[in-house]
Amino acid sequence: MSAAPARGTAVPARAVSPFGDREFRALWLGRLISNVGDQFARVALSLIAFHETGSAGLTALTYALTYFPSVLGGPLLGGLADRYPRRSVVVACDIARGTLIAVAAIPGMRFAALVPLVFAVSLLEPPSDAARSALLANVLSGARYLSALSVVQVSGQLGTLAGFAAGGALVAAVGTHTTLVLDSVSFAVSALLTWLGVRHRAAPRAATPRGTAPLQKPQSGLTSTVRFIATHATLSRLAAFTLCVCCLLAPEALAAPYAASLGAGATGTGLFLAAFPLGFMLGGLVMTRISAPARLLGLIAPSLAAAGIPLICFAARPGLPVAIVLWGASGVLSALMIAVNAAFVRTVPDDRRGAAGAVMGSVVSGGQGLVMIAAGGIAELLGLPGAIAVFGVIVVVGTALTSIGWRSARAVALIALNEPTPGTGGAETTSRAHRD
Repeated sequence: MSAAPARGTAVPARAVSPFGDREFRALWLGRLISNVGDQFARVALSLIAFHETGSAGLTALTYALTYFPSVLGGPLLGGLADRYPRRSVVVACDIARGTLIAVAAIPGMRFAALVPLVFAVSLLEPPSDAARSALLANVLSGARYLSALSVVQVSGQLGTLAGFAAGGALVAAVGTHTTLVLDSVSFAVSALLTWLGVRHRAAPRAATPRGTAPLQKPQSGLTSTVRFIATHATLSRLAAFTLCVCCLLAPEALAAPYAASLGAGATGTGLFLAAFPLGFMLGGLVMTRISAPARLLGLIAPSLAAAGIPLICFAARPGLPVAIVLWGASGVLSALMIAVNAAFVRTVPDDRRGAAGAVMGSVVSGGQGLVMIAAGGIAELLGLPGAIAVFGVIVVVGTALTSIGWRSARAVALIALNEPTPGTGGAETTSRAHRD
């Protein structure tokens, strides 16, 4: 592996492009294809549920079941990515989910049978994502890993938007059941790409520092994993930065009433909702041009604190065009979340990455839900602009508090990001997280 870039220096984008790596291409393309297929399926499942039940509430429940089980599946099943070969976990989950979706696509499937199928499909998403994320950290390191994660995040957002945009037209053209079959096929393609494009790696084992007796494999249970993250100086701060970003999504819960209060209808609501993810994508593209890990880690705290300022500006009750620009700017500044994710994954010891990543995924999902619930409650007390401004203050203050001691914690994350991956030309060194 080539030497890490000098501290604070940018590396030309071509030099850190991850697309030259075959394994990355397989992981990235498989995830993108299955993600687009999932959005097709969400549209189809909502329409099937409404057609079968005629109930808006049950239709919403079916849609929620494509998201909610991931909160449960992370703590319960995320550890599979540490106990078994990760390529096998990804392939097995893809095959299982594809099979379940194929069963759901059988014409005449009743709503009562559809619900547990959808629940099971969603429950298998966290271990698959945890294994895929840990594999990516096994394949790449340093600036190339940061660039790869930016590509994954940005293309994932684009895939979601494209899937939703085309989902309705696809259902209208071929019907709901055929659309579900296409989603099933997308899982099969993802499994095939992963099996053929990613080399086999044995299940991770605990690292053994030189000159010491072999370590017992750390427990990957929920309690052990949460305690490990909470007591680790670097991981706990990265987790706190992540929760600050969750607070930036408060306007999403208030988009419809805010747009309505300004006399805008569904179109205005849609434009407002699109502002943050579009801003995030733009910020992610900028990140691919600032590839030096040291520089990106140094920008995390000021960038996230700055992302809260546009929300504070909502206290001035801006009109819809200004509100869209403000929330979009917040999305651009929050794109450093990609560097937070990268530092978190690489700092966790390899044999705990699956469980830790899955737990953090569940924390993020739960945190977003709590933020949106709280936003509605605060809006009842302070009004819509005031509620959004409160969360802006929380982000600024929370980021400032988290930044205390971040300089030394950042040094540990930088070492982990630049640590060579096995088989890249450097000796596999012991993760600093074991000794932090």
